[in-house]
Amino acid sequence: MTVEEFQHDVAEVKERIARFRVAVEQVTVDPISDDVVARFDTDGFLVDLFINPAAMRRYTNVEGEELITEVLQGTERQMSEAVRGLVDEYGLNEILAGPGGH
Repeated sequence: MTVEEFQHDVAEVKERIARFRVAVEQVTVDPISDDVVARFDTDGFLVDLFINPAAMRRYTNVEGEELITEVLQGTERQMSEAVRGLVDEYGLNEILAGPGGH
């Protein structure tokens, strides 16, 4: 491989990664509940958790805890699946695997 070919390949990978990052920022997930809504950033960290104040009267403590858990786990799972799909779509699996990885 020549230096020029290597530089071309690096530029191509950088462009794919840039398009991937834009796509990831645009990922949205379907809400699991109107009473509890969670939002995660692209690194999988919880950035917002909305709990409808009226939900406190609609659910017992246990039901409320179960709903919050379901929303957190389900929203994170949807986000993770969406990002994995984008990794496939942008052909980044081999890059993320690193040298010799599969």
